[in-house]
Amino acid sequence: MPFTENMASELVDLLTEDGLRQDLYAGVRVAPGEAIKQWTRPVGQGVYRRIAVDEPSGRVLGGVKISGQLMSWFVAPFCQGRGIGSRIVRDALAAADSDRFNIIDARIARENFASRRIAVKAGFIETGLATRDSGLPPFILYRRTIARG
Repeated sequence: MPFTENMASELVDLLTEDGLRQDLYAGVRVAPGEAIKQWTRPVGQGVYRRIAVDEPSGRVLGGVKISGQLMSWFVAPFCQGRGIGSRIVRDALAAADSDRFNIIDARIARENFASRRIAVKAGFIETGLATRDSGLPPFILYRRTIARG
């Protein structure tokens, strides 16, 4: 399904909603235009990006991106707890396995228990902590090595 203006509007709403902003941007306000660019700009070398959309309704369910070796994801609040996050992360890692990534890292807020569960299910291993410029508690660092055949 092609990315439409309605999806862009919904994506901006999701990415700038307080709860997701806290998880994705360490509590820092991100301008809607910047949020949309981060999740929809064309894919280049070392970048993987997908937005999950419900085909019948066209609603944005979530998204995943890998930039460099850093992976981020989000799930729309209305469909959390249904396996969407695990599915989009699993699909992204399958693409990474056959593409250009050897190591994938994720920085997840300590209080984001859902994303931490997704990371562990996807084979990430907790490797340490990283401070946040915002003064909030540190991120937990996770790493997954992509096995090459």
